[in-house]
Amino acid sequence: IAYSQGFNPSMKLSFGPPLPLGFTSECEIFDLVFDSIVMPYMIENLKKVLPEGINIIDFKIIMTKSKSLGAALNRIAYKVPYQKFWNYEEIQNKLDNILSQENILIERVGKNKTTEIDIRQGIYQLNVDNEFITMTLGIGTGGYVKPTEIIDLLDAKENKEYLAYQIHRQAMYQVDDDGNKIESLSI
Repeated sequence: IAYSQGFNPSMKLSFGPPLPLGFTSECEIFDLVFDSIVMPYMIENLKKVLPEGINIIDFKIIMTKSKSLGAALNRIAYKVPYQKFWNYEEIQNKLDNILSQENILIERVGKNKTTEIDIRQGIYQLNVDNEFITMTLGIGTGGYVKPTEIIDLLDAKENKEYLAYQIHRQAMYQVDDDGNKIESLSI
């Protein structure tokens, strides 16, 4: 593994978008720089020393310097169960209402100020099936939307906190300028 130069060298490692507290995920990513040619057995050795519950499912070796994977992503897909609080028709109507709006203004509270932003451009898909609400939301410069902001829009009231701890990250990927979906390991 490659290390930075200087007084306190650290591994050249960068993670993708952070997973909020309480969320679960099946698709976390990281970039790791090696100082020599990587052989597949090295990844197998790395898997053996990872903490319990963390596993490398797949990897890709990139021989040239490139943009970090986390910086290249622009979509995240989430799912959250809804059955305890709404029936299918109720939740479908709520999602349709959100998607029919041209602008959705919300207030984001920062350290020193509150800003009003339009999150509509970052809401790409909201769907419902018999068990889950699925949402595809933007990250990065194309519009960043938090799944908890969608839950707020659903008027969850007292159930908001429970729902926030049921959010599961399903996928992170890039959609290019032509609308093609590019999986994270294909970027």
